[in-house]
Amino acid sequence: MKLAQFYETIAPYLEGRASSEDTLRALYGPTLPRDAHRIAIYERFCRAHRQTATGGVHQVLKEVVVHDAGRSRWDELVEAYFREHPMQHVEINENGAQLAAWLSQRADVPALWSALADFEWWEWQTLVAADSPDDERPDEGPLRIASTVELRPYAWDFVSWLNEEERAPSPPEGDVLVLFWRNRELAARRAVATQTELVLLKQVAENLPIERDATFEDLHGAGIILGRP
Repeated sequence: MKLAQFYETIAPYLEGRASSEDTLRALYGPTLPRDAHRIAIYERFCRAHRQTATGGVHQVLKEVVVHDAGRSRWDELVEAYFREHPMQHVEINENGAQLAAWLSQRADVPALWSALADFEWWEWQTLVAADSPDDERPDEGPLRIASTVELRPYAWDFVSWLNEEERAPSPPEGDVLVLFWRNRELAARRAVATQTELVLLKQVAENLPIERDATFEDLHGAGIILGRP
């Protein structure tokens, strides 16, 4: 069997889309070699990578799914996701990029799960976002919003929930807008945006006159707004 044909035959098995028995028969025919069973080592290795690609970024989501529906439900969702989105990215976490959208399209998945997946994804995206030249001199130049700032709407207050020392099984419901950004020390941060903060950010984005008040000082000191006051 040529190498290209070998990979074409074994790929569905390694991706969780074919059984061990069918794959071994396709590779070796009716008479299996003595050590044919060892191919399962590679399948377990790939399955573990699929868990890493989701459970690394989506740690809290995994905890919630396991708490609400059991570990088998989490494993089932991971395998189903990768059957539709096979791993292709060299950065392992990037292979979970479509998980939140994929969960949101499933009728058998609570909306909370997909929203939490989105929240954790954007927290990680903020952390690993590429550095922008516009952010290099935070106290110079015109007032501007830092390049890592992202504003996302949610129907649950994940921020206060994740900040609790004794976290409840589920977050409190309530429409919020969450600010994600990287601060002046390049650490990822998240906070529920207030109405006053949203107005100020809109003024900065539209280059309108602003008042240098306590809200401005907070956002400027946090690294959300950059530039010379």
